[in-house]
Amino acid sequence: MDGNRSKRASIKTQHPNWKEKLRQNCLRRVQEERAQLLWKIRSSGQQSLNKKEIAETAFRNIVSDELQKIKQSSSSKNQITLVPNNSDLIWEFDGLHTSSSTETESEELMLEMERVLYEDLREELIRRELEVLEEEDEYLARAVFEHMQLNDDQIPLAGNKL
Repeated sequence: MDGNRSKRASIKTQHPNWKEKLRQNCLRRVQEERAQLLWKIRSSGQQSLNKKEIAETAFRNIVSDELQKIKQSSSSKNQITLVPNNSDLIWEFDGLHTSSSTETESEELMLEMERVLYEDLREELIRRELEVLEEEDEYLARAVFEHMQLNDDQIPLAGNKL
């Protein structure tokens, strides 16, 4: 009788991992809002410390927004939520209120968001450099071809006598 009965899935396996969902949503937002983030960073001037603060603030805002969205979506579905009630808990690294794993996870998320932002920048820079090199190659190939055509009229061929 038990052999024909299908095994029930555990409730824990059906509940989405909110931390992983938060990470994915944050990374997606960094990619989508890359142009706005870069504009903020570039318009801040030459101060590298200020640029770092702008990026960090933007990343924290993204994480807070996405955490709030996850909390709202889980409460609207009447599910038990594992998301902390205080979203500021993510940013408190004083050891008394948070575990070291939470601190590490938050730092890793921030670093990964920064990596995604700058990885896109590197890819864009490489793509632009390749486009410039291709244009330069095309220009040089045309110039060589035109030069060869001009010289064809002036150089007699071996079998032809003038």
